[in-house]
Amino acid sequence: MLRLLAAVSATAVVLVTPAGAALSAPEQLLVFSAERGGNSDIYVAALDGTGLRRLTTGPGADFDPSWSPDRRQVAYRCQLGTSSDICIVGLDGAAPVDVTNTPGDEWSPAWSPDGRWIAFFSDRADLGSLWLMRPDGSDAHRLVGGGEYPAWSPDGRLVAYADMPTRDLAVVRADGSHKRLLARSPAYDMSPSISLNGRLVAFDTQRGFARVRERGIGPEFEIYRVGIGGRNVRRLTRNKAEDRFPDFGPGGRIVYSRGGQLWITGADGRHARRLPLHGSFPDW
Repeated sequence: MLRLLAAVSATAVVLVTPAGAALSAPEQLLVFSAERGGNSDIYVAALDGTGLRRLTTGPGADFDPSWSPDRRQVAYRCQLGTSSDICIVGLDGAAPVDVTNTPGDEWSPAWSPDGRWIAFFSDRADLGSLWLMRPDGSDAHRLVGGGEYPAWSPDGRLVAYADMPTRDLAVVRADGSHKRLLARSPAYDMSPSISLNGRLVAFDTQRGFARVRERGIGPEFEIYRVGIGGRNVRRLTRNKAEDRFPDFGPGGRIVYSRGGQLWITGADGRHARRLPLHGSFPDW
């Protein structure tokens, strides 16, 4: 059953930009999570930092957002008490809605290109698997075991994800069949994003470091890319900061988080520059 978040009023959208300011073209908007005033919420803004809008104001941590294909709604991980659910908030100011509401944890939602499905992690039936559901929470079913952080191909035929047993990237068909490992490295590979032409997968990984202080977190993460067939792995960032959560956008460019600041780079890792936005988990 859908549940309105009681802690969030119908005035949940807070305008940080002057009233009446025009939004940028949809392809230039980012949705991301950011911590301000001790609380993590969902924000939307243009690449140049203008039009900043706060979409959630709940007391729990809200992060890891995913655009709906029509850019009118955002699915995200919402913390309710001691568990995490998948919530949806619109850009129209309506209150967020909890669409999972299970005793377990759900996170890393990813909206399908046709808008019919949301892929997400859930431990409702086991230690953790990838599931699919309708945007209203109905017809939920397991797609593949042991997966998190899904990303759809632009044609909706494939889902890339972080394979939890192997700590590698994997790709399956949208019906859960024909699973194959993609990057084949003993390092921790996560957060895949498939390019708009369907040929490349960007991801964050600890494979560039011989000694990792904190497995799964920490400054040892860098951004890499690999072909959808598993060939031609290339390192795109090289520094002492934590580079995470890449997301492909128009023109093959990639947005990502570096130590809590949003950055953008080309698909070859060149011309990287800092955006005037603080946050993490960007979705373009």
